[in-house]
Order: sequence, then structure tokens, then C-alpha cells
Amino acid sequence: MNTSKKLLSINNLKKYFPIAKSSIFQKEQLYVKANEDISLDIYEGETIGVVGESGCGKSTLGRVILGLLDSTDGKIFFDGKDITKVSGSERNLLRKEMQIELKEMHRKLGITFIYVTHDQEEALSMSDTVVVMNNGEILQIGTPQDIYNEPKNAFVADFIGDSNLLSATMIRDKEVEIQGQRFACVDVGFGQNNPVDVVIRPEDMILVEPEQGTIRGKVVSLIFKGVHYEMEVEA
Repeated sequence: MNTSKKLLSINNLKKYFPIAKSSIFQKEQLYVKANEDISLDIYEGETIGVVGESGCGKSTLGRVILGLLDSTDGKIFFDGKDITKVSGSERNLLRKEMQIELKEMHRKLGITFIYVTHDQEEALSMSDTVVVMNNGEILQIGTPQDIYNEPKNAFVADFIGDSNLLSATMIRDKEVEIQGQRFACVDVGFGQNNPVDVVIRPEDMILVEPEQGTIRGKVVSLIFKGVHYEMEVEA
């Protein structure tokens, strides 16, 4: 639990944009969802990275926080004060182009940053807390280590870092079966003999001689990346 002072609090924020009517006979106004029920607390001295694909709603969220766009619903509190209807010029929130040097500034001065990006590597390296968004909604909030090592769903796993998503069977807590082979894992609460998706990061795999391996595969492509090789293996 974060014991620092809560600086910014976003409660059930929604932002919809109206869609132009296709004809004069269209009576009902239609809307496109940009942000849906966003709730997020940001603490003093914390660096927040908001990451997601283009069009997921992260830029809209940033503009609403800064007061450059009005929210459709929800509340925004800054230092305990409701600033939902306060204009951007009056909010006086930190708004800068983020560069890697800001990480050192944050370390020295304890400045609070909100970092909005689609570059997951920058989000992981710059942030204390990462917020992953898709389709206007928050999918997961956590430390960079939690987001990378324990993604909550397949989208987060695939979006953050390189990953191999495999269909598997959860035999029991902390034991999973992949392609007929059983492996120890850290996950619990998925029941017994239930189908699951397994995330295997490239750095977690070791290539050995065929007779020493657990899963046999065939290298179908090999790309030199300077300090390492990128392999595609069919198994």
C-alpha cells in the first residue's frame, strides 16, 4: 500500500465523442467511447506510465486530466479538490515532453509525472506504476515488474514485451501441462484440468540438445540482432 500523499484521484471517468449524423432523418445521437469508467490514484513523487495501442484512449485520458477536454462523466480530484470543471489553464498540472533525462530529475526532486505513450519499453523503464489501456478501459495497473511478469490477460502479455502465448491445461495449482509435458509454475486459483493461456518470455527458454529438451522444436528462422539472435521455433 502506498503511504505517500494522494495527489491526483480519478473516479469513474468517462469520455464519449459524438458521431456526426449520417442523414437528416437520423434522430438518435450516436457516440464513440474513448474512456470508460477510468479510476486511478496517483501519489506524490510517483511516475505513472499510461501505455496502450493507438486509439486505446490514453491521449484522451491525458487531455481530460490536463483540462484540455471536458469529461462526459466522473470526477477528478487534485490535492483533495474537485477540479472536474476547472479549466486547463487554472489546473496548473505538470505537462512536459517526456525524455529519459526526466527519470533522473524525478529521482533527485521527487516530481510527480504522468507519462502517456504507446512505447511499452519507455513505459517500463520510466514508470514506477504502469497503467495498460485498451478500447478506452484500464486492463491492468501495477509495477513494471508485475505487468511484465504477471500480465492479467493475453492482451497485456502480448502488448508488453515479446511473448509466446501457448494453449495449455492447468493440472492443479502451480502445475501446468504444455504439449503433453508438465511444468511447475507460480499461478494458483485456475482450478484443475482447465484450459489456460500460458505466457513464456523468450528469456525463459533455453536451447539444448534434442535428447536433453522437454519440448522438441525446429528452428525456422534466425535473425542476428547484434547482442543476441532472434529465433522462430516451431514446436
